[in-house]
Amino acid sequence: MIWTNRDIWDYHKQEMIPYNPLYDIMDRNRCMTCTGFKKWREVMARANPKLYAFISKEMGHPLLDEHIP
Repeated sequence: MIWTNRDIWDYHKQEMIPYNPLYDIMDRNRCMTCTGFKKWREVMARANPKLYAFISKEMGHPLLDEHIP
């Protein structure tokens, strides 16, 4: 199922999830990006090299050669 913003807020209300002020500054209601944690490059390079290469290129980051097969 692809959730709409309405679906998300309805679920939020139904489950009584506390409101986070970050919702006011973020332009979307989705999961945190894969690049939102420390060491994301190393983890993603091992787990999903194609996605890692794509995201790195989009962000203008050089690839970590030691993690690319």
